[in-house]
Amino acid sequence: MLRIIFWSPGEIREEVKSLSQFASQETNNIPVVTSEAGALTEINRISQREKFGDTRLLFINAELNLTDNEVSHLIERASKYSGDWASFSIDFGSSFITCPEIEAGTLIQSLSAAQTWNTNIVLVKESLTQEIVEQDSLSSALLKMAVRAMGDHGQVDWNLENLSLQLSSGKNPSQYEQVLSNRQNADLIQYAIASINIEELFPQHAWNDFEAESAAACYHALAARFIALGAYDNAQECLQYGDRLEDSPRSLALKGLIALQQGEVLAAVANMVSSLQEYEKRKIESPNHYLSFKPQNLEVINSSLQNGLTALNKRENDRAAEFFTDAVFHFDEFYNQYGLSQQKV
Repeated sequence: MLRIIFWSPGEIREEVKSLSQFASQETNNIPVVTSEAGALTEINRISQREKFGDTRLLFINAELNLTDNEVSHLIERASKYSGDWASFSIDFGSSFITCPEIEAGTLIQSLSAAQTWNTNIVLVKESLTQEIVEQDSLSSALLKMAVRAMGDHGQVDWNLENLSLQLSSGKNPSQYEQVLSNRQNADLIQYAIASINIEELFPQHAWNDFEAESAAACYHALAARFIALGAYDNAQECLQYGDRLEDSPRSLALKGLIALQQGEVLAAVANMVSSLQEYEKRKIESPNHYLSFKPQNLEVINSSLQNGLTALNKRENDRAAEFFTDAVFHFDEFYNQYGLSQQKV
């Protein structure tokens, strides 16, 4: 069974009501025509069911300039789809609106403030609405469903099919790209942690031989992503988990970055200096660790260290923090990978 939900971030156009009537005849089921907030309410209502069958939900942005034939094609494609979650890419001729082709192992890296998404037409298995709590973003709710499908080892098809559509009059293609806020990205990361095994989120680590160190490295990566999104409480929670597993220069540096953002300059300096001392110890490869740190430019690091000490002696704590942070960033590419080196210190 297929249920269609036409949703709109603005007013519902008259043409959509006509499309809804056509879709009703095609599916023998009356579509829901509503606002974005109304679509979220519908998701919440569906999620309360005790049992779920094979019903699939087709969410369609009502501001797309769709014809009866295009809606008919979507209904036919959706009726034959046996997977769990799928998005449809859109070709406006001058612009291509798509989703990144991500999987569990690249998900965390993809959840950044700069990432754009395409949730204009999404097909989901009805049961994926369970435990979805979202109040202000349909895109966030739909992406959580994709994450849940990944966690259940279901079939997720980003850009299942490309649709060539006419751009609505007065519209810009970029208006059909969705960008999550920092809070929504952080919330989605938190949902991913709860839904997907950490080994699947970070498959690149040496889980068989260094389980504790691998898990700690994951928590450091999660903390870094949360810091980049301004979710400091989430970051501190991850660092607490990581510290139970191993002592790491990354944990100290990340605590220093949080302290900086919260105006605690002396605490930041102390953490950065301690981090640099730990990095120095870990330059040498050890059978007790699989992660080793090899700085690319010792000259820059030593210069930053010297400048930091000079600033500290002059009680120029802000400048000292800046120099020590720069030294840490040059010691380990990790911070650049998670977007932290672009943050203002």
